[in-house]
Amino acid sequence: MKKIVCIFVFIMSLSFFNFSFAKNIVVSEDLVGNPKAEITLTWAALPHYSLSNPYQQRADYLFEAAERFAKKNPEVKILPTLLTGDVATQVMKLLQQQNLGKTPDIVQIDSFYLPVFKDKLQNLNKYITRTEFDDFLPYVKKGIVDKDGNIKAIWFTTDVRVLFYRKDLIKTPPTTWDELITVAKNISKKYRMTGFLFPAGRGEGTSICNFPYFWAQGGKLVDEKGRPVFNLGPNRKYMINVLDFIKRLVDEGVSPRRVVNIKSESDVNGDVIGNNVAMFIGGNWQIKQLSEVMGEEEFAKKWDIAPLPQFKKGMKATSVGGWTWGITTDDPKKQAAAIRFITTLYFGKEGMAGWTKNAGYLPTRKSVYKEFSYYSENPWMEKLLKIAEDGYVRPGYPIYPTISTEFQVAIANVIEGKQSPEEALNNAWAEVMKKYNEIK
Repeated sequence: MKKIVCIFVFIMSLSFFNFSFAKNIVVSEDLVGNPKAEITLTWAALPHYSLSNPYQQRADYLFEAAERFAKKNPEVKILPTLLTGDVATQVMKLLQQQNLGKTPDIVQIDSFYLPVFKDKLQNLNKYITRTEFDDFLPYVKKGIVDKDGNIKAIWFTTDVRVLFYRKDLIKTPPTTWDELITVAKNISKKYRMTGFLFPAGRGEGTSICNFPYFWAQGGKLVDEKGRPVFNLGPNRKYMINVLDFIKRLVDEGVSPRRVVNIKSESDVNGDVIGNNVAMFIGGNWQIKQLSEVMGEEEFAKKWDIAPLPQFKKGMKATSVGGWTWGITTDDPKKQAAAIRFITTLYFGKEGMAGWTKNAGYLPTRKSVYKEFSYYSENPWMEKLLKIAEDGYVRPGYPIYPTISTEFQVAIANVIEGKQSPEEALNNAWAEVMKKYNEIK
């Protein structure tokens, strides 16, 4: 197979095209398959998950996989389109397209927005075997089915939050909040470094890193209908416990007030590289980021990962994310072709292993961790997989962005001493319910 890359330079623009030809087969940013194929599928994906990929390693993998699909499925052609803008904008656009009957046949959906789309997606029960379904991580299985147990999407990548700790300084990682505070104090005093860092600024990283403290206690942000409940019944106490803990971290010198400037997990990388912190909450991708800067050997010698410390021993929770593929067409032939396409590039064992390895994500199938050496021989993967089994997904209801924002505000107000945990929670609840009553 010969790949032809054509680059045309114009005065005002640069266009990049990557074509593959074999028996009238084309693989490009605009078409996969034979232009005259009988079955036409439209496919909407984010740029960095698509053939219009800005990352060469990802693009190379996807073009090769798409070429294999096209050879085996000469009766099918794929017409790619791109999803642009932030996640909320993408969701609104997809909903508008659905109302107009113009939704792409294959569409990429953020996992935590699946509740909004489940009634708009086709059932995939006959395409996903029981063995394949049981191969998914627990929270993935729960996330992709509707209330009747029908499979509504294919969740093909994930990520997970963990406690990073200096294993050369800390023999046993803390498992509870009290242990975390004790260990951090001792480390700070002995080594003159920050004990613990975490996102507490105005960004989604703050919510996704701190909600697990709430979930581990049994807390729920919304009910099954998407109505806020985080301040009702026992949930109120669970949330106050979280805000109390965060207040203690700063008041007792475990964490500096500047955590309110940390908006995302990777914002702490500078402190890690500079040997300024002993523990932090971060995401699995930071292993690769930090190893590339510090060197794999140096990073592995100093750092290890563990589950997030919780209110009491035995409580477990972390935040997980990831992306899914949904199928909207009701044409059986198109559905089957769409499944074959997704399987080849992203969902089949080889597809998932190839995509996640080249893209730097985590697989959602347990077998991929066991059967592919990149994962089975990687010392980090077994630990990440174990922690991810206790993963929780943010609720994908319209009110969630407001809940997330007000949670971030509450944390900042508590850290800065502007409000007590109770006052901050009351204020967050008032703002969330005001918005909920506007949109319900």
